[in-house]
Amino acid sequence: MNRKVVVVALGGNAITREFEEGNIYEQFANTRKSLTGVVDLVEKGYKIAITHGNGPQVGNYMIRVEESRNIVPPIPLGVIVADVEGGMGYMISQTMMNKLKERNLKQRVVTIITQVLV
Repeated sequence: MNRKVVVVALGGNAITREFEEGNIYEQFANTRKSLTGVVDLVEKGYKIAITHGNGPQVGNYMIRVEESRNIVPPIPLGVIVADVEGGMGYMISQTMMNKLKERNLKQRVVTIITQVLV
C-alpha cells in the first residue's frame, strides 16, 4: 500500500510558549498537546515527517552559556543548535512513541539530526 506522506512543522514556539518559563516539563506538555493531531493522522494511515524550529530553545541555551562563561568554557552557536536539535528530537520522538503506544499503533519513530550552516 502506498500511503500519503504528511509533513508537520512545529515552530519552536509550539514547544516553548510565550509567557511560559520554558522548563523541560512545560516543553514536554506542549509537545504532547502538539502531537495529538499528528497521531490522529497516523491512525488514519498517513506516514508522517515532523520538522521543528528551535528559536526559543537556542535563545535560552545561549543565556545559559553567557551566564556560565566565567565557570565553564563557552559553546559555539553551531554546537548549541545541534545540541538543542538532538534534545528536541528526543522529546518529540519519545512523546510520539508514547502516544502511538497508547493507541496500540505499531509505527517506528526515528530522529534525524541535520547540519546547517550557521
